[in-house]
Amino acid sequence: MPKRSDAEAKGQVRSIAGGDLILALVSAGLGVIFATWLSRQHNGVAPSWLLFAVLCVIVALIALLVTKMNEVKRVLDRVAPKGLSKVRTITASEISKIAADLVADSRTIRVIGTARQDIVATDEVAMNYLRATERRVKAQPKLYYRRITSTDLQPRFHAHLEGLLKTNGSGPGHDIQIALVGDLECSISYQIFDDTHAMIIVDAPTVPGVRDNILAFLIEEGSMVAALIAHFDNAWIRRIPLKTVEAFRAASSASNTVS
Repeated sequence: MPKRSDAEAKGQVRSIAGGDLILALVSAGLGVIFATWLSRQHNGVAPSWLLFAVLCVIVALIALLVTKMNEVKRVLDRVAPKGLSKVRTITASEISKIAADLVADSRTIRVIGTARQDIVATDEVAMNYLRATERRVKAQPKLYYRRITSTDLQPRFHAHLEGLLKTNGSGPGHDIQIALVGDLECSISYQIFDDTHAMIIVDAPTVPGVRDNILAFLIEEGSMVAALIAHFDNAWIRRIPLKTVEAFRAASSASNTVS
């Protein structure tokens, strides 16, 4: 059955709720007028049967209201896009903090991007994200970490990646691999934490020569996270994985020489 448009849904909501609620209001108004007239006929004191009848009417109106609200909810649920309640926009100032919190408990991390490398030396929140990742590779349980990043790396971020590679096989047997690509300028960055959370991040120059996060979406919808995992894994199999500091340095040096 084809999905209804928002306009059709709103029309149905109005038809469900409007007529009955207007009828209820009219009935309540007539009831008040009738009760006032009847109490005057009894020297200002309403008879007990009238009070009981008014109570029954109030209960019936409440039941009608609840029923109509449930019908409205069912109509809106049928037309609402599935999963969007688990996607929210986060500000640039929140991105690194949320990522640092997710890194601490993750066992599998997939990333495309450069981790705000242009401002990490001067931004404490961005630095805390790198530190959180560095703490995670010194802890248990085993971490599976994959990052696709640029060949054009700032010294602090380059040192961070070398530090991660040094932990390969240590402790619980961490599996850290990095792949380099020539240009991420037109790419959308994203991070995937296990199979439960993901962040899609848009970078842009904030001042000439300095790129930073300007917009991000935090995703907890399972099907969307799974789609990003499939996208990353397909990109990863086309890359040359670097598993040691020596291989990483050689690839970085060769890229810089070519450029």
